[in-house]
Amino acid sequence: MHLSLADFHPVADGETPDTAVLQRAMDQIAAAGGGRLTLPAGRYRSGCLNLPSDFELHLEAGAVLIASQRLADYQAVQALSCAEKSHNVLLYALGQRNITISGIGRIDGDGEAWFAAERDEQGYRLPRADRPRIIVFEDCEQVTLTAFTIVQAPMWTVHLVSCRHVHIDHLTIDNAMTMPNTDALDIDSCEAVFVSNSYLSAADDAICIKTTHKPAALRRPARQIMITNCLLRSYSCAFKIGTETWDDVEDVTVTGCTIFDSNRGIGILSRDGGAMRRLLFSNLT
Repeated sequence: MHLSLADFHPVADGETPDTAVLQRAMDQIAAAGGGRLTLPAGRYRSGCLNLPSDFELHLEAGAVLIASQRLADYQAVQALSCAEKSHNVLLYALGQRNITISGIGRIDGDGEAWFAAERDEQGYRLPRADRPRIIVFEDCEQVTLTAFTIVQAPMWTVHLVSCRHVHIDHLTIDNAMTMPNTDALDIDSCEAVFVSNSYLSAADDAICIKTTHKPAALRRPARQIMITNCLLRSYSCAFKIGTETWDDVEDVTVTGCTIFDSNRGIGILSRDGGAMRRLLFSNLT
């Protein structure tokens, strides 16, 4: 099944919530056994959306999915994992398989709404409580993120938790450099992950491989992860393993990447007892 959101008559003015329209379209595709939902050019304001299996969200040129500024719009679904004391998320999936987000459109986290205007003594702006992550997929298989752009995330941007067989290619994440805890890509207890040809820029870590403290059903090692030909920028650490290491991290390869305008290039920090094995870094600039 291939549906266009235009068929559901969204407001698409960037201010009025289109959450119900978006979720109804996704649910209709799920009921039909899977398919693609295309967002044509327009500005779609939304709260939390629950993505099904065998589903592709395709953002056409000029399509912008904008995160709601209202906490109430994130209460329908809460992530099992917690990040910075928040379970809120814009795009969520739990236990699903074959999920793709594609296209050359954008997701706008509207981060300005979640931070104070003034900077602290370190140059960062203090955040509001319960900021939403942009994408959280937990215990999912066959995940593809390709070609689209995320800007101005208010919190961790893409958080993949205990997922398997993940492919990320030509993804752009461009967050503000004054907003803390806005990691671009967090790979958390995942297996068989391939990240390539992506631009990842954030005030916090650009790429972070970790094994966080989480519900027992989601606890597992992070392993078989390859990062190649990426451009990384961070006011914290461009590429980090840790500091959350409740389970092992093993078989990680980072090659052919360029790091610029960063406080630290590579950080390896084991804090919580998990072992690290077979980490390879090569051809980094």
